[in-house]
Amino acid sequence: MTEDLNPMLDKVKEYLESNGMKPFFGLVSKDQDIKSQDVVIWDYRNGDWKAFIEVAKNEGVKTVIIDTYIGSAIREGALGYFRLGWLKEHRLFIFTKSADWWSGHDAEKHW
Repeated sequence: MTEDLNPMLDKVKEYLESNGMKPFFGLVSKDQDIKSQDVVIWDYRNGDWKAFIEVAKNEGVKTVIIDTYIGSAIREGALGYFRLGWLKEHRLFIFTKSADWWSGHDAEKHW
């Protein structure tokens, strides 16, 4: 069981920076103002976060948005969910990772 995604997120940030990319902590939303045809969700069967970042790098992306949530009761302080995103030609590309215990019901925004 994945207890805390903080170590993985640390690796993501290090990988971004070592590849000349910058993390931007913000909200990666696929709701409200974004039309579904403008969102591309990563198929996890084709690789992990590193493969997602490699595609972004190959597309010339310089900044990747990082959206995080921590558990607030059962796993207080543990990172339970993160989403990576980048924009190109008015499309939002999204990668999502969640801990095995993550439900999203008991969460706090964590920037």
